[in-house]
Amino acid sequence: MTKLLFFLSASYLIQTVSLAQGKFSLGIDAGLRIEKAVFDDPKGYLFRDLWPSGTIGLSGTYAHSEHWEFEMGVYRTTFINKISATYREPGYFSMTRVGNQGGGGFSSLQIPFRAIYTTPLKYKKLNVHLFGGITLFQLIDNSIWTRKIGSGTEFFPQPDFNITMDYTSTIVNRTSVAFEIGPEIRYDLSKRIYLAYRLSATMGTQDMVNIEGNYFVSNSPWIVHDFEVTLRGRSINHFISLRYRLGEKVRPLQDWENED
Repeated sequence: MTKLLFFLSASYLIQTVSLAQGKFSLGIDAGLRIEKAVFDDPKGYLFRDLWPSGTIGLSGTYAHSEHWEFEMGVYRTTFINKISATYREPGYFSMTRVGNQGGGGFSSLQIPFRAIYTTPLKYKKLNVHLFGGITLFQLIDNSIWTRKIGSGTEFFPQPDFNITMDYTSTIVNRTSVAFEIGPEIRYDLSKRIYLAYRLSATMGTQDMVNIEGNYFVSNSPWIVHDFEVTLRGRSINHFISLRYRLGEKVRPLQDWENED
């Protein structure tokens, strides 16, 4: 199913290129998706700021009119399946903002469909656009769950005890639809090539990944703190795109047009 979905998406982009030259731009998009998960952590030791998920893929944009464009993309991204904690007590602070669990996670396809409005805000080679649309998330990882037992994030000053965590990450739903909205700033490098920066917010419609477990501090191992983290595809996204505007088709001359 996943291979078929990817094939159909790629085929659509290729077909659009062949049918809409002159109004079509093809781009390489890369960025970070910063998931804003829902936390149930009464003790409050978990990091709320998760590691960003790297996202990369292709997109195709069709200029329908002077003010409106329509776009489709095919990206690869991840849903975090690891979490980290630190000792949040008076007099102590963490050595990092996002924990030490690292990136990666459950692999996913991200397929956005967007409508883009060209605003009158322009300055030399810079111009501002607004966009909105829907995004299809399709988890493609074969792993159903992952489990980790380890220490929490280092903190300072370093006492002689650690935080030990035990949790399970589970894929709740493999498919979800999310709504996306945000601004875009473009910079024309030439007549055909331009750079674009996008800042957007994505709001998922259902749970995708659930992380459930507990942790305890070694100076009081008899007190176990339960927690639950839910990822719903709700995120802040930063993207940089390099795009190429295709030229108009060249119509071959007919025999009668070659005659003097």
